[in-house]
Amino acid sequence: MNWLIKFLKSTRLFAFNELERNAWVARQASLVLSGSRVLDIGAGSCPYRRLFDHCQYKTQDFKALEDEQLNLGAYGQIDYISDATDIPVHDASFDVVLCTEVIEHVPEPIEVVKEIARILKPGGKLIMTAPLGSGIIRNPTIFIAVLRLSGIRRISSMQVLKIWLWSRTPDFSNSFLRNLLDFCSFQYLRG
Repeated sequence: MNWLIKFLKSTRLFAFNELERNAWVARQASLVLSGSRVLDIGAGSCPYRRLFDHCQYKTQDFKALEDEQLNLGAYGQIDYISDATDIPVHDASFDVVLCTEVIEHVPEPIEVVKEIARILKPGGKLIMTAPLGSGIIRNPTIFIAVLRLSGIRRISSMQVLKIWLWSRTPDFSNSFLRNLLDFCSFQYLRG
């Protein structure tokens, strides 16, 4: 019976979001120039490490989850153990930041995006995903963050950065993340 459950979890019917996301991230990784410095924020079990073999791949995570909560059953090699709002690296340290299925979990998504903008080099790229479906949209913190976006002036000191954003959810991901990233002076490239 366990083999059947394992098999079903690997099919598009039951794992659509994960399979689509992984394929999308693989396509984006193939576009990253060889030798680029890449930081995977919220890397957990580091499922995308092999996709960036042609790069200098570094990882960040807060490492507070139990192994059974992680995608591959345990943490991978984590280079920076920290909060995503305060990563201990110099400004403009990375060419690319990968942030998959993280932003919906943090209490201060605007602060995380500001930190990403700080650590990306001018013209750097952000590869970000959000889940297909998430109860987080009901979280008042998210609504407050969205409402505040229109009331806070644009941060003028930030570099214009480029993002690749993937999501399937028209409400949470497309409106919230695009507004959030636009607020922090990111330039949208494509989905």
